[in-house]
Amino acid sequence: MARARQSKNRRRRIPCESVDDLFIVGLDAEWQTEGGQNRLLSFQWSVLYRGKESNGIAFYDKGKRPKLADLIQQILTQARREKLFSHHPKRLLLVSHFTLAELSILEDFHLLKSRFDSIRGSFTTLTEPFPVKVTDQNRNQRIIDVHLRDSLHLTPQGARLEVLGEIHGIPKVELPPGAIENMAHLLETNRELFTEYAITDARIAAFHALEMAKLNREMTGESAVPITLGGMAVKFALNQWSEAGIEPLDLLGMVEVKEEAFDSRTGRTRKKKKKVLMATLHEHEALAVESYHGGRNEAFYFGPSPVDDWFDVDLKGAYSTALASVGMPRWLELRYTKDSADFRAGVIGCARIRFEFPASVRYPTLPVRQPNNLIFPLKGETYATAPEIELARELGASIEIISGIVVPMDSSDFPFENVISECSRRRNDAKDKGDDLGNRLYKEIGNSFYGKIAQGLREKRVFDSRSAERRDLPPSPVTQPFIAAHVTGLVRTALGELMNSIEEDRVIISVTTDGFVTNASLDVLEQRSDGPACRTLRETRDRMLGDPSILEVKHAIRQVLCFRTRGQATLKPGTSGEVPLLAKAGIKPPPDIVGSDHQNEWMVRQFLERSADTTFRYESLTTLRHLYESDGDLVAVGHERRLGMEFDFKRKPSLRWMNTFRDQEPHLAFHTTPFASEQECRFYREGWKRFERSGRCLKTEDDLRDFEEFLEGERLAERGINRSREGLAKVAMRQFLRRLVRGVCGLESALDGCSYAEMADRLCGSGVEVSAGDLKNAKRPGVKLASHSVPSTPEVVKLVHFLREEFPDWDANEMMDEGHSSPGRAADHIATDIAPDASREQTSYGVNDAKSTKFGANS
Repeated sequence: MARARQSKNRRRRIPCESVDDLFIVGLDAEWQTEGGQNRLLSFQWSVLYRGKESNGIAFYDKGKRPKLADLIQQILTQARREKLFSHHPKRLLLVSHFTLAELSILEDFHLLKSRFDSIRGSFTTLTEPFPVKVTDQNRNQRIIDVHLRDSLHLTPQGARLEVLGEIHGIPKVELPPGAIENMAHLLETNRELFTEYAITDARIAAFHALEMAKLNREMTGESAVPITLGGMAVKFALNQWSEAGIEPLDLLGMVEVKEEAFDSRTGRTRKKKKKVLMATLHEHEALAVESYHGGRNEAFYFGPSPVDDWFDVDLKGAYSTALASVGMPRWLELRYTKDSADFRAGVIGCARIRFEFPASVRYPTLPVRQPNNLIFPLKGETYATAPEIELARELGASIEIISGIVVPMDSSDFPFENVISECSRRRNDAKDKGDDLGNRLYKEIGNSFYGKIAQGLREKRVFDSRSAERRDLPPSPVTQPFIAAHVTGLVRTALGELMNSIEEDRVIISVTTDGFVTNASLDVLEQRSDGPACRTLRETRDRMLGDPSILEVKHAIRQVLCFRTRGQATLKPGTSGEVPLLAKAGIKPPPDIVGSDHQNEWMVRQFLERSADTTFRYESLTTLRHLYESDGDLVAVGHERRLGMEFDFKRKPSLRWMNTFRDQEPHLAFHTTPFASEQECRFYREGWKRFERSGRCLKTEDDLRDFEEFLEGERLAERGINRSREGLAKVAMRQFLRRLVRGVCGLESALDGCSYAEMADRLCGSGVEVSAGDLKNAKRPGVKLASHSVPSTPEVVKLVHFLREEFPDWDANEMMDEGHSSPGRAADHIATDIAPDASREQTSYGVNDAKSTKFGANS
């Protein structure tokens, strides 16, 4: 037991008084992949300590790999020989850019993998450091605690190593073409260049870790290399609140309790403090978690757009601004309510609701959760936040609150604004000083802070390398479900206000999280951004930055290709030299297709040339979980996936036409309308999966019409009506014949003096083949006369028109299902009048009978 206590004391965290006291080792490896395995060529390092630097490299013969302890021994021996230190450090920070790569090629990876913590697909040290035995100059054994850091987790937007090198003034060494793929050849033919290249990578990782320790010291007062930017953001926030006299427990609605926990290392039960939600909040926590949804992501349009001025418009700093707008919650004043008028932008509120929008609303604003996404139908049941409920009421929706709570906020005290504005101030200071790293990092830190507010709310399983088990991602120290739900709801509401303010002759192509693509100008959108949610964001930005504008244009182009959610490309660019609008929807261009312009052209070509069987190949590195279980090597693994450029049917196709672009064959394009319900959406999406198996793509109007007829056939089958291979017109004719031979529905005397053969010849004039046998079959006992069952597709409408001419007394309405008329029916009647003409530039869109409503639009 004495030894255990000594071990615990020895390995406790040793704080550094200065960043220079950190003993940082940047580590990098080079290898050659041969036959699915890696042949280690070298390990290289860069040691930083108290303003000094020591760099080195070790080469390995074929098949040889070092153990981590031996490698650290070699690094320290060289560093001491170069007089970097006189006494061995007790704590060492080992840093790599993607630590999985370096650890997996060590001889003792099978032991190391459970001694570090897995996070975001690589390794770091979250809890216990890894003790390494080394021998000093006097041949005495010493134990050094190794703390692992991955510089990839400390970069703005996961920047590559060459980007960090440019920022730190350590540019990566240029290699001849093809050298990266054959580093063994480079080592044999130009060892000097190989060495320079290899050591530079280690130096970049080391210097970035040092700079991050300095930034951490400046932000949190801790002289340590942080684990992630999000974790540093949390500590920064806690410091800011402490300086402002804000008690985090009060802000987050939490209390501190003590609980007993069994410590497997000591075999004893010990007490520890734990922060939990206040009892009144805990009772309604499930309501808040269910009201927490992600961003709004939808495609409202499919195919090549008309030529026009299209803008990719974003809400500036959407989530950080929304978080900054949250006033100090008055948690003790939480109240239960079923009054929809109590839910507005100025309160934190969550509710389970039933809703129905008027059919005229182009863009319903209440999310309904599906297994992997959100849809926005006209009616349904869902969980929503206060700002969303307020907007839905403004758009004319009927709202029934099944259960709900509201919490008032102090409109004069904005505790999150304190954090976000300080990040913005420091970012602006960094810009003024030409500090590119500070500029990028403060932006990333501000944005990542919101993610910590929402961490652990939705079930997310992560792999724990210490125990080799999957576990739930735990909440962060600042997780708050009510605030997280409110912030996402406020951003969706602001987008909903803007989208529903657009004039009826303007179009939205798609929406993605915090912005949308439209042909409405920025000036018009700014003028119309006067709804409660937009005003909240504007007032917040004005307080923080002195700039009330909330919108910015990210791209401006002349023609868009949209194929699905998060799937857009540029067909006609805007200003010369402008970066194309490109969202790849998970599709990966080949590695030799480099640069946004080339990738854009590749995406357009894939769309035009696709078939139902088109696939694309891509490579990805072996995952941490796979390496953990197999003790294999980190190698590129080939994958093949279906292209997935068909519409995803989160909305229902409406007006459609064939559009010509770039001198190509005409291609299908269509607008959409919202689904009436979740059930209708599911019917379309599941129907498309079945229809797609026939090998069809949506390239022509006939393709879309056939899919819609397929759906109507599915609907008939659900009602017990047999489908016909000859289409829905034949189904309609069968239903008509059953009424004809029975003399019902206004057909009482239609067969008088007419044989079955004569009537069959007469009916063939409709274009649908009819025989005397068809009439005989129609009279068989047990055949079904299904009222209001036949959908009004274009082919059926044509047949009904013929039959009404022949039989004026026939009550066609009794047979027709007007409630499920095909969108293609309306399209065929109106497309020639208002569909954009592909041969000329169009800027007028009559795609919806709804007038623009609310928030600055003309009514």
